[in-house]
Amino acid sequence: MGDKAGLASLQGALEAWDPSVRGAAIGALAKMPDRSSTGPLIKVLEREDEAVQNRAAALEALGLMANEAALSVL
Repeated sequence: MGDKAGLASLQGALEAWDPSVRGAAIGALAKMPDRSSTGPLIKVLEREDEAVQNRAAALEALGLMANEAALSVL
């Protein structure tokens, strides 16, 4: 829906124990890029136990954020 009011909940879901929940949150955040999502997406990449597909999706989402912090990771 693109409702930015849900960003905090989606960003919080990036810390869920289930990788599929994190993946769904990453996908949703990519559909409504917002600079406030950059930090939480970077934390996904820093997880040692993160699934490869979630890492790839997080990198793609960071590319959509269009800010310097995201670019430094990419």
